[in-house]
Amino acid sequence: MRPQVMIRRGRPGRGLAALLSLPVVAAMLTGGCSNDNGNSSSPGFSPGPTTAAAGPDPCQLVTQNDVMQTIAVQVTSGGRIRGRLPGQVGCGYTAMNAPIVVTVAVIPPPGSAELWTSLSTDNAGGTPVEGLGDEAFEKSGVIWARKGETVVNVFVGGMNEKDVKTASTELARIAVSRL
Repeated sequence: MRPQVMIRRGRPGRGLAALLSLPVVAAMLTGGCSNDNGNSSSPGFSPGPTTAAAGPDPCQLVTQNDVMQTIAVQVTSGGRIRGRLPGQVGCGYTAMNAPIVVTVAVIPPPGSAELWTSLSTDNAGGTPVEGLGDEAFEKSGVIWARKGETVVNVFVGGMNEKDVKTASTELARIAVSRL
């Protein structure tokens, strides 16, 4: 059984890892989302071009159902997010009746090894997450995980810090298990 989190108003985690997730969230909130048929995934999102990445589809690594079961809230279907890094692709979900956003980003090789080295160095002070891929850490509620040469980032925003950490970790476990 997956852990479910209670929704309480609070500030999501902050820090460098959260800042690194902002381009993904910003892309989603500024119209970089569309579902696979090119239609907007939720009100306020405009269709954006989607380019298939060489890596796994993040909307398949963490599905709409996975998100709803983990945070216990109805969410939109996954919308593709254009990544800012070479090969990066993301998937975003927004809660229908709560200010909650979930993003899952995948950075496949090449380039993921250099990114991981940079993230690991830049995020000194992050907390290692055992049993999640080959390596993983959490900082400010953002989970970064590496399995093989693929890097996954999971960000949950709009919940209190404890629930963000719980939900992010569970969704990252799901994503890594499907790599």
